[in-house]
Amino acid sequence: MMKYMPLLFLCLTVSACSSVPVPSEAPASREKVTAFLADKSQIQIERMLGEPAVVRTESPYQLWAYQTNNCSTLIYFDQSGQSQYVDVRGPCSKTVASR
Repeated sequence: MMKYMPLLFLCLTVSACSSVPVPSEAPASREKVTAFLADKSQIQIERMLGEPAVVRTESPYQLWAYQTNNCSTLIYFDQSGQSQYVDVRGPCSKTVASR
């Protein structure tokens, strides 16, 4: 019996580590939001989303952050003020960009 204890422990440990898939926002929806907000001016973004919760400047670049519930949207602007990269994180059933 003692001989099988390490094997039993290993089997229980491995089975406990298996993960159950957690439903997340559909990648297609996330891609739509990021594509919609890309290549927009700061004025266009502010008209669509309002004033950002956080603005971080590392001259000449800026990061704007929007937060709703557990969903955050980060928009990165280049030196000309055009959005170059958009990142949407969290369970965004209704994203900031869909307002």
